[in-house]
Amino acid sequence: MHKALYRMFRPMTFSDVVGQEHITRTLKNQIANDNTAHAYLFCGTRGTGKTSTAKIFARSINCISPVDFEPCNSCEICTGIIEESIMDVVEIDAASNNGVDDVRELRENVKYPPSRGKYKVYIIDEVHMLSQGAFNALLKTLEEPPPYVVFILATTEAHKLPATILSRCQRFEFKRIGMDDAVQRMRHVCEQTGVQADDDALSLIAMSSQGAMRDALSVLDQCISYTSECIRYDDVVSLLGTVDYQTISSMSGAIVDSNIKACLEIVNEAVVWGKDLRHFIQKLIEHFRNIMVMQMGPSNGDMIQLTDHMKELVAKQSQSITPQEAIRNIKILSQVQNDMKYSTHPRIMLEVAAMKLCTPSEDESVEGLISRIARIESIVNKGGIQPSKPERQIEKQSPEKVETCGIAKASAEASSGAASKQKCDSYKCSEKTIDVSTGMDTEPLWKELLRVIKQDKKVPVQAMLKEGKPQGMEGSMIIVVFDDAFGFHKQALSKNETISYINGVLKRITGENMGIKLFLESEVNVNVQDSLEKDTALEMLEEIFPPEMIEIIGPSEE
Repeated sequence: MHKALYRMFRPMTFSDVVGQEHITRTLKNQIANDNTAHAYLFCGTRGTGKTSTAKIFARSINCISPVDFEPCNSCEICTGIIEESIMDVVEIDAASNNGVDDVRELRENVKYPPSRGKYKVYIIDEVHMLSQGAFNALLKTLEEPPPYVVFILATTEAHKLPATILSRCQRFEFKRIGMDDAVQRMRHVCEQTGVQADDDALSLIAMSSQGAMRDALSVLDQCISYTSECIRYDDVVSLLGTVDYQTISSMSGAIVDSNIKACLEIVNEAVVWGKDLRHFIQKLIEHFRNIMVMQMGPSNGDMIQLTDHMKELVAKQSQSITPQEAIRNIKILSQVQNDMKYSTHPRIMLEVAAMKLCTPSEDESVEGLISRIARIESIVNKGGIQPSKPERQIEKQSPEKVETCGIAKASAEASSGAASKQKCDSYKCSEKTIDVSTGMDTEPLWKELLRVIKQDKKVPVQAMLKEGKPQGMEGSMIIVVFDDAFGFHKQALSKNETISYINGVLKRITGENMGIKLFLESEVNVNVQDSLEKDTALEMLEEIFPPEMIEIIGPSEE
């Protein structure tokens, strides 16, 4: 009959226990100094060696001829404990023996001394499953047991134990097995069994086990049955039904590039191959988490349980995305993963999430706005562009000439009536008059320009252009005016390569040589009709702007 690998290669000495040196060293020192406690509590996730360590400790304190304070596993006491022919070591499953009567029977048996060994050891596995009455019945015995009795309690959920039990035990926390330790142990098992395996395959098994050595050996045992030849990465992917890391990397790359089509194709491929979409999202969340950790510094690579090749992929993608965008992606995917529990259409939910991830410019949530601001700040910092300080100055002069911004001029015309007012037809910028043709409707052209720029994956350029307002045409040039608060947008867009790109897009749209001119409101002075009275102008300005933003500058005394 076949014996499972995790049973065949169960640790027999403290040195065989993987990744728990902080515990095995302490227990060996207690044995050496002859100061063993009467009650121990072994905590930790499944498959980390709690029960195996308890059995090794039970043999160590009873061994006739220990070797370096470890069991020899060859004397009559050790062999008797291994073969379960000696009743001095009792293993109890608290999941099926959790009643008060079971604990009372244990209390009666505690009275009898060990038959052959030095200590009588009770190993209570999954102790958190005991009932409240059973805990109360065990309490007194656990506090003051006979000198020859040692209790070892093992649990995966220590928080469920009463404080009165916890305070009477020495507590040892078993940590998850690291990927390198798990791969090394599986490599040793493969050598002992004559099986060949690729390093990438063993690394994938270690990652899927999530720090549980028993789970890793169980999967390895399954892979050995799956193929009689060398165990390869693709074999593990097929057997586990998981998603290979290259697919996850391609999906995240498509998200970063805002390539919705590629995202939908990857999702479709995952569905065709029968992948679990919840597991797919989980792997994607872990990937963006790894990107976020990598962005905090290369020294954090130890916090990422991946192979060197996979870490290189993560490091490369971390340079194309901001931490705020990674956080936004994690939040969206986590919400979708939670909503999938109650949905009958997980594929549609994942596709909608992919489209949302690819269009941060359309996301009006707080995370989306933060992500867009972070992207713009990153562009500004990389380009060395310093945001300009808004300098709004309204000049109050004689009734013959009042100069103000274009938006105030439009309001003045609307409130004073079309009969007595004439539409302004010029912008004065930097002492140069710009004739603006207001007859042409630039709105359709402006919308098409923004659409094509977004289609070209120039999201930062599109996002900054959206803050400007087209005011008309000066010949073949579109006049765009920005609010003074968006001065750094104007500076960023005024770079030669950016202007050349925008002009090229306009030529692609219209087939003609067209261009764009950018101005701030504070740079634009509009001539209002001479008959406009100064009090009326001030009145209208106050309707548009808060009083604290209006500064009246009187005539010069010179």
